[in-house]
Amino acid sequence: MRARELGYGWLEAVVHDLQADVPLSVRAVVGEMEGTKVAFVAVRTRRLGLVSKHVALGPVCPIEEIAPESATPPLDFKRHLLELVRRVPA
Repeated sequence: MRARELGYGWLEAVVHDLQADVPLSVRAVVGEMEGTKVAFVAVRTRRLGLVSKHVALGPVCPIEEIAPESATPPLDFKRHLLELVRRVPA
């Protein structure tokens, strides 16, 4: 998987949570904010349809929150990711 090669293998845990819902496609916009790896992830599943999440890599595991349903990042996704980063424990 290309994401793993680029250092974003930690996103596998986010998608793995949706395995029971039969993922059909996965899209992610990834980056770094204030030294923390972040992502907007959109997963289309057979059972749930589209699931979108904001994700930040915490010290132990990814921290996730459900985002508004969208296959592409909403205009304010950077603000949501920054708020999530600021909640990551040190």
